[in-house]
Amino acid sequence: VQDILTYSKPSPPKPQRFQLGPLLAEIAATARADVKCAPIAVPATSIVLHADPEMTRAALLNLLLNASHASPDKTVEVEAVMHDGFCEVSILDRGPGIPLEVREHLFEPFVTTRSAGTGLGLPIARRLTQVQGGTLTLDDRPGGGTVARMRLPGATMQARHAE
Repeated sequence: VQDILTYSKPSPPKPQRFQLGPLLAEIAATARADVKCAPIAVPATSIVLHADPEMTRAALLNLLLNASHASPDKTVEVEAVMHDGFCEVSILDRGPGIPLEVREHLFEPFVTTRSAGTGLGLPIARRLTQVQGGTLTLDDRPGGGTVARMRLPGATMQARHAE
């Protein structure tokens, strides 16, 4: 019921500045505890976001869990780059990819490829990203698998001070 409410009417975002690196490490630890999977490669990054940390956490955790379920015996990679004030976080798996018959419906509620899935994770992740002014896409990964890309505005690099 909570998932349906979150999808249909998410709370307004509460943007604040936070470091992406620790958030990615926390999400990876949560995913590893939930899914017995191969390693998750998380980058060290100095990107600072101005976004809602809880919405960002929920959306990225969903994407990382999906990737871990899709490729349990292969490393899931996380990449983070900044471009023109946007942060793009990519989650790359080596699973079977997205079946063509499901591809155009993946962000619709109750569409799932997993037997135990509710079909609400991706629609909620996209909605939480959109209410923050961002985008969420899924594409085929060259060589097999899927790439989930979340773009959020308001990113900067943390200044590094010489000591």
